Amino acid sequence: MAWRSKNSQRYSTLGMLAAGAVLFASCGGGTQLTTGSANSSPELQATCGNLVFDSLPPDLSSFEPLDDRARAALDELINGPTGVEAQEFATFDMLIAEQSSNSLTLAADVGSSRLATARFEERGGALRPTSWGGCQIQVQADGFGGAATILNPDIAPDPASTTLNVWIQERDCASGQPPSDRQVIPVVNETEDRIEINTLVEPVRGDAECPGNPFFPVEIELDSPIGDRAVFDMFEPPGTERAWPPTSQDLDE
Repeated sequence: MAWRSKNSQRYSTLGMLAAGAVLFASCGGGTQLTTGSANSSPELQATCGNLVFDSLPPDLSSFEPLDDRARAALDELINGPTGVEAQEFATFDMLIAEQSSNSLTLAADVGSSRLATARFEERGGALRPTSWGGCQIQVQADGFGGAATILNPDIAPDPASTTLNVWIQERDCASGQPPSDRQVIPVVNETEDRIEINTLVEPVRGDAECPGNPFFPVEIELDSPIGDRAVFDMFEPPGTERAWPPTSQDLDE
């Protein structure tokens, strides 16, 4: 779904998180990257901690139900020596995300684009927990940096509109230059009550100084009207809610 910013530079959005039981569902026909850069569009990749998804949007339906081996490993996590720290995992609907002959990764959807994960490795003839916790599902592109996103202070969001006007601010060194001739990819998750934006920016070529970067206006076409949904900048998980008009802290970042 292509759109055009105020400076007539082309960009695109990726609709990802739809309302419903499945964590990720394709919206608007999937990924379409149309940019003003002569460079080819990058390959986007979804990750959550050490998990790397084979498809985009991520397809959690490929996760398998627990078998006897996985149930024994989960029981060891909850009731073994680590149980005091891992009791909450008894409340999650854990599934098999990855497994091999000597390792296992379990995961559960806990909402807001987050997974609870636990990893196990074969030790002494049994699977033992080696790490557990939570992670945020993120979309990345090899070689691309990130940008903070705030609501455009000059244009109030219209609840009836599908156009969201934002400002982005590149975080990598760019010699203070806006990304006018570089690819900008806003990755958008839409839910019933949230609009989550993770903006990726093509870096400058060659050496760059770091005097601070300007805000850059961007328009994003959503799959449904803005309504009363909160807008979250996902540059730093678990995300920062962005109000309109932007706060002085938003503008000083």
